[in-house]
Amino acid sequence: MRSVQYVRSEHRRAQHPTQKPLAIIAPLLRYACPIGGRVLDPFAGSGSVGVCAKQEGMDATMIEISADYCAIADARIRDDVPLFAEVAAE
Repeated sequence: MRSVQYVRSEHRRAQHPTQKPLAIIAPLLRYACPIGGRVLDPFAGSGSVGVCAKQEGMDATMIEISADYCAIADARIRDDVPLFAEVAAE
């Protein structure tokens, strides 16, 4: 079962109906794109791919039709930190 990832869902805390957990996206980006590379997300939604790309040292070009989700994605990419980061730092 090496292809199964056990990751907490985004249910009840997601800002988009199909928001993906960062822990699912990050390994896929590491596999598919080199550090310093560029990722294209033509359906950006709440910006999960952009957040992961930033954390992994990659650039991201993101496209989203909804102005509301563009604002959410922008805020997440600028301000997002790993869940429980404050607790882990203590």
